[in-house]
Amino acid sequence: MNVKEIITELMGKNFVSSLSPFWLIFSGAENVIMPELSPFEILLTLLALSMFFIALAYLINANIQYIFHLSFLFLFIHLFLNNLLYPLNFCIGVMFAGLVAYISNKLRFLTTSGSLATFLLASILFGLGGLKWSVPILSFFILSSIISKLRKRNNQKIDEYFEKSGVRDHWQVLANGGVGGLLIILYTYTQNELFYLLNIASLAAVCADTWATELGTYNNTNTYNIINLKKVTQGRSGGISVKGTFGAILGTIVIAVSGLTWIELPLLNYFVLILSAGVFGSMVDSVIGATIQVQHKCVSCGKVTEKRMHCEEETSYFRGVKLINNDIVNFFASISAIIFIIISIIIFSI
Repeated sequence: MNVKEIITELMGKNFVSSLSPFWLIFSGAENVIMPELSPFEILLTLLALSMFFIALAYLINANIQYIFHLSFLFLFIHLFLNNLLYPLNFCIGVMFAGLVAYISNKLRFLTTSGSLATFLLASILFGLGGLKWSVPILSFFILSSIISKLRKRNNQKIDEYFEKSGVRDHWQVLANGGVGGLLIILYTYTQNELFYLLNIASLAAVCADTWATELGTYNNTNTYNIINLKKVTQGRSGGISVKGTFGAILGTIVIAVSGLTWIELPLLNYFVLILSAGVFGSMVDSVIGATIQVQHKCVSCGKVTEKRMHCEEETSYFRGVKLINNDIVNFFASISAIIFIIISIIIFSI
C-alpha cells in the first residue's frame, strides 16, 4: 500500500470511528485536562495526535482503534497533565514531520514504511524538541540521503554487498534515529541537558558510520579489515579505508556543528567529546561488522554479502549471529557513542 492509498483509506469510516476516544475526552477536556487551553487548541492537538497514531497503526499493521485507546493513555494524558505538550508547537511539528516524510518518499529517500516511521519519529522530535532537536536529525538525514544517492550513481555495483542501500525502510529509520526519540522523551520530562548531548553523540555515530560507508565506497579504493588490517574486498562488512575514515570524521563534525547553538559546554570540550564519540561509534560498527554481524554467501557466484538474495537466488548462511543484521549494528554504534560520552563525563568530570 502506497501513501496515496493510505490517505484514501483514512478518509473512510475507520478513520472517523477510531477517533471516538478523543471525542469522548474532548467534551470535558477544557475543564478536566488543561483549563488554560481553548477548545480549538485542544481540537487541533487531537487532530495532530490522530495523524500520529494512525501512522503508528499502519506501520505495525494493527487495528487503528485499538492503537488509539492504548496510545491515548501514554502520550496524551501523561504529557498534558505534566504541562509538557504545547499544542501549537506539537501541531506544527506534526505537520512539518508529515511534509518531510512525504517529500522524502517522493524523492525516493524513503520507502513507504520508512516514510511512516520518519513521520512518527519526526513528530516526536519536532513536536517536543523544536529546532533544537530538529536541526541535528535533519542535517543527518538530508545530507546522508544526498551522499547516498551520489555514491549510488557513481558506484552502484558496490550495493551487491550491502543488505540495504539507497532507499531507507522503517528499520533503518528506527536504527538511526530511534535512540533520539527515546532521549527527547526523557529530556521533556527532566529538562536535563545531558540527554541532548547524548542525542548529538548518537547521531554523530550513525552519521560517521553512514558517511564512512558512502564516501569510502564512492569509488575504488584499498579497503582493510579493521581487526587484522588485511586487505579485503571493498564493501565487505568490517572494512575500513582512508577515505572512509575521513568520511566518518567529516560526518561527526557536521553533526557537532548542527547542535552547537544549544550546547552549554566549553567549545573545545564539546567538539572533542562529540568527535571522539562519533568516530568511536563508527569503529564499533566496523568491529561488529567484521566479527559477529551475519554474513551470507551467494550460491551462484560465491560472493560474501549481507543480502539474503543475490543473483536472484536465496543466499546461504556464511558466518556471524543471524539476529545481528546491519540495522542492529547501527543501533549498537549509536548506543556505544552514548556509553562513551557517559564514561568520559564520569572520568574527566566534565
